[in-house]
Amino acid sequence: MNNKRFFFPIRAWLAAELLVLLLLACSSAWAIDTRNEGPNGPVEPAVSVGDTLVNEATRDGAPGAASGLATSLSPRLNPLEVVQDAVKSALNSALDSVQSNSLVEAGMASWYGSAFQGRRTASGERFDMNQLTAAHKTLPLGTVVQVRNPLNGKTVDVTINDRGPFIKGRIIDLSYRAALALGIVQAGKQPVEVHRR
Repeated sequence: MNNKRFFFPIRAWLAAELLVLLLLACSSAWAIDTRNEGPNGPVEPAVSVGDTLVNEATRDGAPGAASGLATSLSPRLNPLEVVQDAVKSALNSALDSVQSNSLVEAGMASWYGSAFQGRRTASGERFDMNQLTAAHKTLPLGTVVQVRNPLNGKTVDVTINDRGPFIKGRIIDLSYRAALALGIVQAGKQPVEVHRR
C-alpha cells in the first residue's frame, strides 16, 4: 500500500514529460529546413504564418491539411506565440488534473472505540471515540483528510491524532463516530479511499 503514495508524483512527472514531447513535436513541425533550398521566387514583405504553413503543406502534397490549417490560424499569428499558447494550455490542463487527484491512498480501514476510550494518543490528547479522528502510520499528526467509502459514496473528514493501525493490510484506523458516518461499523473493516483536503 505504501507504493500508492508515490503514484501522485509519478503522474506529475509523466505529465511534464508529455509536455516536453509535445513541445518538441510542435517545434519540429514548424521548423523550415532551408539548408539545401534557395528561394522559390520573390518574397512578399507581408507573408503571414498561415500562408507559410499552407504553402508548406501544399508543397508536401497535403491539400486537405493545408485548407484546415489556413482556417485555424489567424493571418498575423507568430509561431512563437502559438507554441506559448499551446504550452500554457497544456500546463493548465495538466495542473488541473494533478490538483483534482487528491487521492493519498486506498485500502482497508478499521475502527476502534470504547476499549481505547480516554487513552493517550500519539498526539498527546486523550482518545474520544465520539470525535472525528483517525490513526495513520505516516501522515503528520493534525492532518485533516477526507475518508470515502467507495461502496456507498459516504465521506467524512477526520483529523489524524494517533499512529496505527498495526495490523497488516490496513491503512487507517477510524474512531467509532467516523466509522459510523461511513457506514462501516457493522462490517468492522471496509475498503476506503483517503483523500487530501
